Amino acid sequence: MKTVLRNLHIAFPENSIVRNYLIAFRFYLHVLKNFFEWLRLDSYTFEDIKAMVDLEVSEDTVGSWVSYRPLFFCTGHVGNWELANVLAEYYVCDYGVLVKEQKGLFKRWLARKREKRNIRIWYVGRDEKEMVKSISHMAAGIVIDHGVKDGIRTKFFNKACFFPKGLVWFIKKRGVRILPTFVVRDGGRLKAIVKGPPVDLSEKEEEEIAGIVTGYLEDVIKSYPWQYLWTFKRWKYSWQIDVCVLSDGRPGHIRQTMALLEYLKLANPDKQVIAYNIDVSTLTQSYLLRSVMTLAAVLPRFLGEWIIRVIFKDRAELLLNKAYDLVVSTGSSLSGLNIFLKRYNFCSNVCIMDPGLGMRLYFDRIFVPRHDGVRGRGVVQIDGALAYFDESQARSYAESLGVEKACIAILIGGDSKAYQLPQERFLEFIEGLINFIEASGISALATTSRRTPLWVEEALKSKRERFKRLVIAREENPPGTVWAFFYRADYILVTPDSISMVSEAISSGKQVLVWTGDIQGLPRKHRLFIEYLLEEGMVRGVSDIRDLEAVLAGDNGGSKVNFENKIQNVLKYLRF
Repeated sequence: MKTVLRNLHIAFPENSIVRNYLIAFRFYLHVLKNFFEWLRLDSYTFEDIKAMVDLEVSEDTVGSWVSYRPLFFCTGHVGNWELANVLAEYYVCDYGVLVKEQKGLFKRWLARKREKRNIRIWYVGRDEKEMVKSISHMAAGIVIDHGVKDGIRTKFFNKACFFPKGLVWFIKKRGVRILPTFVVRDGGRLKAIVKGPPVDLSEKEEEEIAGIVTGYLEDVIKSYPWQYLWTFKRWKYSWQIDVCVLSDGRPGHIRQTMALLEYLKLANPDKQVIAYNIDVSTLTQSYLLRSVMTLAAVLPRFLGEWIIRVIFKDRAELLLNKAYDLVVSTGSSLSGLNIFLKRYNFCSNVCIMDPGLGMRLYFDRIFVPRHDGVRGRGVVQIDGALAYFDESQARSYAESLGVEKACIAILIGGDSKAYQLPQERFLEFIEGLINFIEASGISALATTSRRTPLWVEEALKSKRERFKRLVIAREENPPGTVWAFFYRADYILVTPDSISMVSEAISSGKQVLVWTGDIQGLPRKHRLFIEYLLEEGMVRGVSDIRDLEAVLAGDNGGSKVNFENKIQNVLKYLRF
């Protein structure tokens, strides 16, 4: 049932859960009817077929269409596809079918039924050469919706999948025309839908051929949705990953989410990653709404869907009317919504940072900083916050902003709920740093954050001429400034107040220096994070100007961090 509902949601994302359940129920009844018809599959006569199946067009018209050679009767796993082959057999004297080798008791039973009829059987992977020799003077039946690992890229119900190359090869190289043929239930009768006359697609491009042929099947399924074989994993192999990105509006969380998407692309170089960013920051601002979403995550899916529509109103369509392969959120505030969307889409989900003790079991992967000490199924510990650095993009930012080469880039954070920069001690360090820059003649870049105290900003602006570039975030904050500074500098000096900022600096691959003049004043987990980086040699501690002088003079300054090695633990968990 899970596969059926997942596939129905992919094909008809606009449907409610209740409607898809009703279609699934009718589908199982349809499969049962097919089974009883297949019991006599090897003994049907032409008179039996004529009595059972109504033709949309006249027999004479069908007879004229099948006179074309070579010809493919194209069908799919919709309606009664076995009867579609039997119907084609009676209109064509020399007829064959290309099928996959059948495994399992039921499938072998069905294969024997086919073989007893006057139909030539070619098995995929075994009889293709014989089929190529024979096809010029005969007609053949082929189903067009087999899931293949590789082939021509197309979309089936707007969801990426592969189309078999063999059929397109026959069309383009052998000039085979196609005649889409389907036998479906319409009311109390079976109806043969023959979309003639036969079509010559040999002059079309491969992708266009795949789209046209797939379109024939889609049209029939849309008219008879309960008659398609929804247990068939048509989208098992896809060249696209659709990601639902839930955003709470917090810049640090957004940066970590964007980093995860970049790693997802690196882990799946053969796939296209499409991210759908959905701002649900209003949800995080209300404890009541977060509690309701947690309830929606554990209630039956149709009740959770109703809650989503009530809470988000018109914006609910953004969350519900798309079949996602992966749902991503950061922090605990969106855990409930993330879990609901995972269940609603029957897909995978990821949480960056700890989602909360009661929520961990509902996530496929949880990426948490090592210093948080979170362990369990699906938990992936990383060195700090998720961060990503694109050197080519950073170069582009540096060129567009006119940032010149410099010895050191200085990134200054600011106060938070749990930590405040010590004014006297840090101001002394800043003034000493400026004097050192002036006395030594080294080139420096500096930027602040919106949390940076005013007294730090005033100290920097009073010596603006000492910097090759000074960006006060409260006054201006051009996009790409931080990456541009990372790219142009040899050393990066950061304050320890932001795990995200320190992690981003490390991701650049440059030598990172962290001000440790007040490391004991940091919150415990935060302090453990900095201490771990210091122990691993990923950063160098700088508590005063003497330490900085020693690093720049080459006194055991440490080596450049190879960040590529640090992210392999992330990549291996993001492969689709």
